[in-house]
Amino acid sequence: MVAVYRKIHLFDVKALDREYVESRIVTPGHEIVTAKAGAATLGLSVCYDLRFPELYRLLTLRGAEIFAVPAAFTL
Repeated sequence: MVAVYRKIHLFDVKALDREYVESRIVTPGHEIVTAKAGAATLGLSVCYDLRFPELYRLLTLRGAEIFAVPAAFTL
């Protein structure tokens, strides 16, 4: 393992008759994380984080050249 990233932005939504409140079961992280991968620097984020461009600006300022963004939207 090269780095640990805990998602910063949790997905909480209430719409019509459906609700998904990730903050009930997950505690958000607070650290912006980059990791070296060979000659490149990865910027790490997860799922709903991708909706917040400021995170990617900060990752770029920290040297990120490639973004790793595993995501799944089920609603």
